[in-house]
Amino acid sequence: MRNLSVLAIDQFRIDQPSNAFYANSFAEHLAKHSDKISTPHKHDFYLVVIITRGVGVHEVDFRSYDVKAGSVFMLGPGATHNWELSQDIEGYIFFHTREFFDVKFGGRKVDDFPFYFSVQNSPVVYLGKKECIELVYYFKAIFKEYSDKNLMKWQKIAALVDLVYIQISRTYAGEAWIESKANMGYALKMRELEVMINQHFLVEKSPSVYAGKMNMSSKHLNRIIKSLVNKTVTDIIADRVLLEAKRMLIHSDIRIAELADKLGYEDCSYFSRLFKRRCGLSPKEFREGYNRG
Repeated sequence: MRNLSVLAIDQFRIDQPSNAFYANSFAEHLAKHSDKISTPHKHDFYLVVIITRGVGVHEVDFRSYDVKAGSVFMLGPGATHNWELSQDIEGYIFFHTREFFDVKFGGRKVDDFPFYFSVQNSPVVYLGKKECIELVYYFKAIFKEYSDKNLMKWQKIAALVDLVYIQISRTYAGEAWIESKANMGYALKMRELEVMINQHFLVEKSPSVYAGKMNMSSKHLNRIIKSLVNKTVTDIIADRVLLEAKRMLIHSDIRIAELADKLGYEDCSYFSRLFKRRCGLSPKEFREGYNRG
């Protein structure tokens, strides 16, 4: 078995007392920590990076995104990702724990920002030149404050992170429903569903069970999810199951039959048909094609 590493902030600290926050220039981050981040990995924290120069590809949970000047990537805990970047890549990066933000801001939560609100939301936003200049100012200020030893250092960093998140939220494309008061109740229901699925998808795959836990009918829950992301509850459950299947296929040597069993399918053939119907390839074909690529 090949273990997919889950990285923690204390593996990146640079002479800092805090285990809750880290910041750096992106080029220096890549150079100093290449041994940890050169292969696909996960984090147990929130990561934000802005690109100011260079190009490449960023793969996040088996979806590829262009890397270019003005790209801002926002990853929540648990996402699997890796980079392929040009030698001239530049930018800034920071990450923090959930508690770093949530404790500082009382009733507000980091997951309330649209890019973290749902796993269905894109992990990238592409900024125009003016927007990029404005946001880079905050990233530079965060890095400077992190590197210095000033009075109320962590309070200022938290305030700057909040400003970064507010600025990104204003330019974040395709998630207008998050801002709609009319849809906020629906959005909260979707997040509740995603949390439950993430906890129970290995043993529970019935939409009616999740609907029951949420004290509503399956029809009503489907209507909510359909209105937000044009998917059914069955689709959301399958997405989570197949994401886990892909991770295990690529990052371990597990046999297909054992994989099906771990994911809660007694019938390996049924699991293989499900995988192929939704992914276009059998589990074996997916593993072989990914490894060749």
